[in-house]
Amino acid sequence: MSLASMVLPSLSATTIGAWGINKFFNRDPHRYINTNGMVSPADGKVYHVDNTQVKIVLRLHDVHIIRAPLSGTIKTITIVPGKTDPCIGKCPIGNRYRKITISTRHGDIDVRLIHGAITKRIDIFVEQGDIVEKGARLGHIHLGSGCNTTIPLTYTPTVKPGDMVYAGSSVIATKRR
Repeated sequence: MSLASMVLPSLSATTIGAWGINKFFNRDPHRYINTNGMVSPADGKVYHVDNTQVKIVLRLHDVHIIRAPLSGTIKTITIVPGKTDPCIGKCPIGNRYRKITISTRHGDIDVRLIHGAITKRIDIFVEQGDIVEKGARLGHIHLGSGCNTTIPLTYTPTVKPGDMVYAGSSVIATKRR
């Protein structure tokens, strides 16, 4: 048996395995964007809700594409330094994050893409001044992390801690009547 016949199958299996893992963690499935209310910016599990914000933890198996909760114009994009503690069940206060402020017709909202312990990087797909529709892709968090969004004063949260939400399709808040 030659060295090549022993090494090539294991290299092929390693390559295919690495390709599969990469495809799984970087997937970006098509989403039906819900036209009602304010939509979730991320896939994951809600761990905190109050009248001003919703906090979501993204687990390893969740899709890590972050979407615009409402239509508007990108006002600012800010990098906030901090720690990279694990986001297990919730994201610790003080972790570093990217904050995207969107000016909407209901007021400004902030979407925070939060680093976790194994987050490799956060890619932002938008720039200041861009006009985004509800459900538009804002960025991608590579591996485990969290996402928080503020809620306009004219909206009421519709989710509670423990709820599973999906970016662009789950309604997290509705406009007050």
